[in-house]
Amino acid sequence: GLRLCFETLPSVASGELATESGTPCNPVPGTPLPVPAWSETFNTGSLPSIELVVSGDSMALGAGVLAEESFPWLLGKKLAQQINQQVTVTNLSINSGTGCDTVGRLLTYLRHKQPDLAVTAFFADDLQKYTGISQQGVLYLDPQKIKGLPTQALLTHSYAANWFWWKAIDLSSSEARAPSELEKTVLQQGLHSLQQEAARQGVRSLSTLLAPAGAPLCSSLRPESRPLHECTQLQRGGEEIRALLTQNSTDFVDLSELWNLSVTAFLPEEHTAMNETQRLPIHPNTFGHNAIAEALFPALLSGLSNRKPPH
Repeated sequence: GLRLCFETLPSVASGELATESGTPCNPVPGTPLPVPAWSETFNTGSLPSIELVVSGDSMALGAGVLAEESFPWLLGKKLAQQINQQVTVTNLSINSGTGCDTVGRLLTYLRHKQPDLAVTAFFADDLQKYTGISQQGVLYLDPQKIKGLPTQALLTHSYAANWFWWKAIDLSSSEARAPSELEKTVLQQGLHSLQQEAARQGVRSLSTLLAPAGAPLCSSLRPESRPLHECTQLQRGGEEIRALLTQNSTDFVDLSELWNLSVTAFLPEEHTAMNETQRLPIHPNTFGHNAIAEALFPALLSGLSNRKPPH
């Protein structure tokens, strides 16, 4: 049967939700410093020190792999070796984050601290909004995204309410939904604010777009299959995000075509569960994270060399 769990998952920390005068894309000044998923220093003691901040969703968080196998960790390690300096990586990524979460958390961080480099890692569904989180085939309800205690209580204690809730989510997500102009405008405004703040502080900001690691499977799926609908939705969402980043990001590295049929870059457990969960494998395995790090590193190194002084 259905399982509804109010559990604490890697998500937006308490107190970081938008107020009436701000949005997740552009939080109000004074919003508390976001709590990182992790922070690691490489080549300790070799000064001067460089700080790299990464913000994204579960792809950048490294869902399914160890922290030291994720591409933000690999970028920091490789950068420290290349420049022979101390490099600290701060990973602000959260599970089930949207594009606004990615932008807003980094923007808030820049209002508190002054790193040297920043990477925003976007995913093809970043203009969508979700109230559920899927982990290993089990659906969890994120309590931070449910408005009102009566609704929370009803969904917690009523099996019928649970069933109808998840059925509605399942039906609504089975077809591709074009992001609204409002969602795109809000993200565009957030990107603009992020670029302004990065330029003001002399932070070199790099953005990238990632596709689901299982994207190569789309070409072999049956027309009636649920994952094929997901392929269509993610392809459309990726095109929308790409257009926004192309127009609103100074340094954009498009990695949406990184995967190909000759590479198995997705987590094996997500592929194994594909028939049961009817979900396309999303997250990269260790090989996939290495591929992302290798593809991003030249732009990262170039950004470090071409930093501009603060305004």
